[in-house]
Amino acid sequence: MKRAPLSEHLEELLHRMYIALAALIVCSILCLPLVPYTIRFMKENLLPPDVELVALSPFDNIIALFEMTFVLGFILSFPVILYEVLKFIVPALYEHELKILYLTLPLGILLFLLGASLGFKLILPTMYSICSKVRLGQTTIFSLRSFIEYTIMLLLGFGLSFELPLVMAVLNLLGIIPVEAFKENRPVSYIVLAIIGIVFLTPEATTILDLIATFLLIGLYELGIFVSELVEKHLYTHKA
Repeated sequence: MKRAPLSEHLEELLHRMYIALAALIVCSILCLPLVPYTIRFMKENLLPPDVELVALSPFDNIIALFEMTFVLGFILSFPVILYEVLKFIVPALYEHELKILYLTLPLGILLFLLGASLGFKLILPTMYSICSKVRLGQTTIFSLRSFIEYTIMLLLGFGLSFELPLVMAVLNLLGIIPVEAFKENRPVSYIVLAIIGIVFLTPEATTILDLIATFLLIGLYELGIFVSELVEKHLYTHKA
């Protein structure tokens, strides 16, 4: 296969980045009217009824508007962005790498949605409910901007954490990390996962939520080992 000059690769990369950026901007503009409804939906599903969202600075409303517009625009333009990324990287992949990509891509999207859904349905409502019960006055007030940023960060964190088994399986499939290495490094991995769960996934939460996040990550790690073992057995059977 003839290799294209570096200048052609850079030109194609810029071209596809422009298309992805244009799609993001257009979709963000289209999503602008949906922001108030999205914030209301988040408030109704995540916060207790007696909690009020307020802007604590003159720029909070504007910043919150831009942040939500960007997030909604990214979600809407994601198919276009993904298409442009694939069009750029697919020609450089070998056949076996393409098979792995086409197998893991839909699984990765599904796992991310499952993780984000768990965070939205269970972790975030519980955490915000606990926070709202600590009162020094009659009314509990949350910062609008902090609420949006914190919610987005945690949904992203839980979505990405559910990618762990898939990442482990792919690393094993490519021969980068054998399953025995995952098993031998369990103690260190558990400590790292506990730190991630406590510090990043539930930084403002109680001990119960910290334990839930930690055991969830450990469970995902064990699932990754199980899937990696299945991958190794499958490869061994085919080689035999």
